Amino acid sequence: MQPGPGSNQYRSRRATSGFPPAAVDLRDQAGAGWDGVRFGMAQDRRTPSAGLDRLAAGNPSSPPETLRLLARESSWVQLSALAGNRRCPPEILKQLADHPNINVRCQVAGNRSTPLDLLGRLLGDPRSTVAQAAADSPNLPRAVLAM
Repeated sequence: MQPGPGSNQYRSRRATSGFPPAAVDLRDQAGAGWDGVRFGMAQDRRTPSAGLDRLAAGNPSSPPETLRLLARESSWVQLSALAGNRRCPPEILKQLADHPNINVRCQVAGNRSTPLDLLGRLLGDPRSTVAQAAADSPNLPRAVLAM
């Protein structure tokens, strides 16, 4: 029986498709949790650099220099992970707030490290999903929403 779309095993199989067999073997450990699979992939020296970039973009332990490099030439998927990283430098968040992809902008809006002036700008985003993500931000003072 194949795992269903909501299961950790299914998500793990989709995330590791295209990786070498050593990394793909980790997908079977998904029962222990998705974090365990990501940790195992990051630890495996046979994991390709593209996979490591995806992991590094969302990792709060990634150094700012690494995050700045990833912001230069990443796919929208990596940029979404980067925009959601609480350690993402403010200048990168400002750059990503103008990204054409709605998912990237939503991640910026939901990031706890997004400066208030940037949240204010995202409140006026033409896409209601982004504006709502900014309104739901825990950083946004409720008094601002009452205005």
